[in-house]
Amino acid sequence: MGLFTIHLLARLLLTVALSALLVACSMPRLGYQNIDHLIRWKVNDYVSLTREQRRWLNAEVQAQHAWHCHLDLPRYRPLLMAARDAVLEEQPDPESLRAQLPAWKNEIDLTLQRMLPGIVELLRQLNAEQLEQLSSELSKKQAELRERYVEPDERSQIAERSERMQKRLERWLGRLNPAQTQRIDQWADQPSDRNALWLANRQHWQNVLHERLQARQAPDFPSDMAALLLQPQQFWLAPYREQQPAVTDATIRMLSDVMLQTRAPQREHLRRQVDSLLRELERVRCPSLPEGMPPSAAATS
Repeated sequence: MGLFTIHLLARLLLTVALSALLVACSMPRLGYQNIDHLIRWKVNDYVSLTREQRRWLNAEVQAQHAWHCHLDLPRYRPLLMAARDAVLEEQPDPESLRAQLPAWKNEIDLTLQRMLPGIVELLRQLNAEQLEQLSSELSKKQAELRERYVEPDERSQIAERSERMQKRLERWLGRLNPAQTQRIDQWADQPSDRNALWLANRQHWQNVLHERLQARQAPDFPSDMAALLLQPQQFWLAPYREQQPAVTDATIRMLSDVMLQTRAPQREHLRRQVDSLLRELERVRCPSLPEGMPPSAAATS
């Protein structure tokens, strides 16, 4: 979904709640304050914009960055503190970890809703040649993902999945102990079709996107894009949709078990990491707000 800059934005903005532990997100102050440059760079990976389009995108990204900083960042501090306290409980319960997810999903949805008009406008500005380039770049990305995650044999996929999760958790906990790595290895031993189904579902979503883009000037295009971005599960393949609750539950239970096996140095390491992010939140200097308010300002303020 490279063109949809909000997904890059959301990953860079959200930090260490349970979802952040899953994807190893962080938000160093320098990175956040330069996120407008990062977004434009990411867009260029997928489609070459004209001078006028680049000028429009620059203004849009700067405005969205300012609105996010002023309207959304203040809400992240209590969410981070709640997530920190949940994972640092003496007996971290899977349900207490699961309870952190809705608030963070809501943050992503609020940001998506505010950026949706700009996303629609950018897509409507693309010509046929640019759409062809976008389709080509997305296909290249699919091929890269297939080579990395699907083509290796099953044991290699499991080993890579375990290693990836261990690295993510080590960032927050420090060096893992044998019991923790064993539990992660157990979690990583997922059904053999897991990666292939994930990639097939990603391709299916992109196929729907491509179809919708052919009618990007139609009156119902904004609602189509809202559904694709805010309710993507509507467009998931049935087997993938059916598999997700079990995958999410297995991951939450694994994280709960890993935290049960932590020692004092690991818990202190995690506390320091989260507290460092909280301090960075306080130090962020927001850009000036543009004139006017974003469409969802009333709902998010």
